[in-house]
Amino acid sequence: MTDTTLYRPNPKIAAVLAIIALAAAVGAVIITLRASSSKPPRTITVSGHAVRTGSPDIAYVTLGIVTRAKTAKEAFSQNTLKSNNLIKALTANGAASKDIKTINYSLGEWVKYDRNYNPIRLGSEVSNSLRVTVRDLKKVSTFIDAATKAGASEVTNVKFSIENEHKLVDDALSAAVSNAKLKAKAMTKTLGACVGQPVSIKEVTNTDSYQYRIAAEKAAVPASSPMQASPQLMPGTIRAEAEAVVTFQIL
Repeated sequence: MTDTTLYRPNPKIAAVLAIIALAAAVGAVIITLRASSSKPPRTITVSGHAVRTGSPDIAYVTLGIVTRAKTAKEAFSQNTLKSNNLIKALTANGAASKDIKTINYSLGEWVKYDRNYNPIRLGSEVSNSLRVTVRDLKKVSTFIDAATKAGASEVTNVKFSIENEHKLVDDALSAAVSNAKLKAKAMTKTLGACVGQPVSIKEVTNTDSYQYRIAAEKAAVPASSPMQASPQLMPGTIRAEAEAVVTFQIL
């Protein structure tokens, strides 16, 4: 005869398990309901634009010395002499040594072409370019005049700028975002809504988050023979233009 033993669960344990199962089911329902009832926040996207201008307080003048000779040694020697004279002339007129920088120095062949465009080597050519930072704009013409008299053969670029230009740009960017917010308020007011926190700030063009352009009126002196009088250069104004696309929440 075989004995059969039946398992009978403890009533207390069974009750606890039932409560846990019920709680899990209710929780799942709540989570499901919340997920289904949630909606993406309402937003509005607007673009802002701002322009700020400022007066230049600094200038960058690029000067060049080109010497040609039958041998590289002669070309180097002549260029060194003229370059040293140029630096002396600049410092004598108030330029600090830290504001004079060599931006290019090269040695190449001195070549001319015949009627059939065949190259004829005449010797060697040495080119030395210096960039001078001028902190007194009234002296820009004076520096150029002194440089040409000291042996500079080229004045390739004159750029007027603002030393702390980033401050002008930051001001324009801040104003562009403020302009975008004003537009958003004007548009949502008609709907009886309010503008909330910004969700994103995106680029308008290119790949930058903010697109701004810096433009200055520049004067360039063509490479030619030494000038008889100091040129009159007009610094103009520096213009910072900023654009931003901002997405705001609608409350």
